[in-house]
Amino acid sequence: MQFPTTRASVHVLKNGLTVILDTDHTAPVISTQAWVETGSVHEGKHLGAGISHLLEHMVFKGTESYDGPELSDTVQAAGGEWNAYTTFDRTVYYIDGPAESAETFLKVLTEMVFKPSFPIEEFEKEKDVIRREIDMGLDDPDDQNGRLLYSTAFAHDARRQPVIGHKELFDQLTHDDMVDYHRQRYTTENTFLSISGDFDKGEMLSFLEEINSNITRSFTYPATVPMEPEQQGQRHRSNRFAIPASKLTLAWQVPSLEHTDAPALDLLATILGAGRSSRLYQNIREKRGLCHHIGAWSMIGPESHGLFAVSAIVDSDKRDELRDVILDEIGKLVDSDFAEEIQKATRMALVSQFRTLTTASGRASDLASNWHETRNLNFTKDYMDLLSAVTPDDLKRVAHHHLTSSKLTITSLDPETTDESSPTKEAASTRGTLTTHTLPNGLTIVTQRDTRLPTVSITIATLAGLPSETLENSGINSLLGKLIPKGTSTRSAEEIATTMDTMGANFGVSCGNNTTLTSASCLSPDLDPTLEILADLFQNPTLPEDALDREREAMIAGLREQAEDPLSVAFKKLRPSLFGQQRYGLNASGTEESL
Repeated sequence: MQFPTTRASVHVLKNGLTVILDTDHTAPVISTQAWVETGSVHEGKHLGAGISHLLEHMVFKGTESYDGPELSDTVQAAGGEWNAYTTFDRTVYYIDGPAESAETFLKVLTEMVFKPSFPIEEFEKEKDVIRREIDMGLDDPDDQNGRLLYSTAFAHDARRQPVIGHKELFDQLTHDDMVDYHRQRYTTENTFLSISGDFDKGEMLSFLEEINSNITRSFTYPATVPMEPEQQGQRHRSNRFAIPASKLTLAWQVPSLEHTDAPALDLLATILGAGRSSRLYQNIREKRGLCHHIGAWSMIGPESHGLFAVSAIVDSDKRDELRDVILDEIGKLVDSDFAEEIQKATRMALVSQFRTLTTASGRASDLASNWHETRNLNFTKDYMDLLSAVTPDDLKRVAHHHLTSSKLTITSLDPETTDESSPTKEAASTRGTLTTHTLPNGLTIVTQRDTRLPTVSITIATLAGLPSETLENSGINSLLGKLIPKGTSTRSAEEIATTMDTMGANFGVSCGNNTTLTSASCLSPDLDPTLEILADLFQNPTLPEDALDREREAMIAGLREQAEDPLSVAFKKLRPSLFGQQRYGLNASGTEESL
């Protein structure tokens, strides 16, 4: 099964603005996205101040034709959902909604990007909003853990600076600074539109030319982006924070997306740490119970060095032992037999990419990302082909060459009571109608056929939530949900995880206020074995006692982490004040005593 070739096309308007058009008439919806190719790494003399993020906020305050409230009212009246985000290398604005509102969405988007009014009376107000965001980030352990890693792994690269900026530098930004930055970077040559959904291509191009007729081509001021040199030795750094367990990260400097080793490194990260059957999850969490969470990931983009990382949450007294065990697992890679794991990891990547095609927003984002990184709309397909060509010898070679001691950065964010020592060492088909069936045993099944992609999504909803719990057994449904995947009378947890991962399928159990949801997704040819596993898990779980103890400890660790998050604490106190110490007044994760 191969990833499809895109049907999208690229067009350049008279003013130099590039437009990506992807027509899909299967549903009357549209996603309109404006990608400005500027982010925190392009801020030049303002590097580290967060001016890109500030500008993203300010464009919502009004344009040439709309003031701030009118912008919001116009989008909402047209049925749109809008938002924006800023990253290291781009700022993206998007509006999704009914296809009949496409012209409204695009007029709003183009004015926001090219004709913002930047009302000066809103400038300090919005800076106060962002100051609160900065403060929230300083109180967020995940945010601080990320900053610790990037500022250590990158000595010169601009990614060592937070996208939102440092408050001391942010406070120095003026209204004129923002206007100048917009003039230099928000140009037609440095921006493109990505549009996917139900529209006529010819009519869309004519409309885009019309609304861009008063937007002229202008100079794009190039930004000097500091480049990271080759790492020449290990780096270590640890900080302390009000958290119950350590956040340990081992990250290796790896080459950029253009390097021929990039696909093998991405695949190796999947084999190591994606899915319940991954090496690290099975060998370290499940079999040894050495950590609460562990996974591997890769961040490989164009032009600049990337990172290959293993991240874990571990009790602080086991941190150094875990570090050594991870390094031992990395050392074993050069002598490993990857034959079966390659097939599983490649399928997981393929299924993940197929899922992006299920919505107009996903398609528009995928096309835009391809264009932004490579100027090749078919890059996703091409990269899937490269992943499929990776061999076991390729994986051994990249592990030997890139995952070396001299390219390693080790960071840990530790509890405040921990010693301060650093850790060392496309087919377009119509959707079917919703159909309800009731089986002889009373089970109700709701189905909807959708043949656009070869994927299936399954959810089993059980009326098992907060109303069925008491103060004494609070959290029992969430704990049960974590134990269900741990094996059945005929299948071990590892066998289930391996089978699902080999198919590229995924599944999980989540407990909400009223229901417990057992969900899975898979490729169409794998529907029968996926349903068989779900049925087995649902009807014949073994709920092993050793897993009960392990998952109970993990939930308690999660509760202690929640206790350090102001928003979680606020909700925890709000619930019983509204509903009492019962039903919706309880915490779905329970308490340490009830667990």
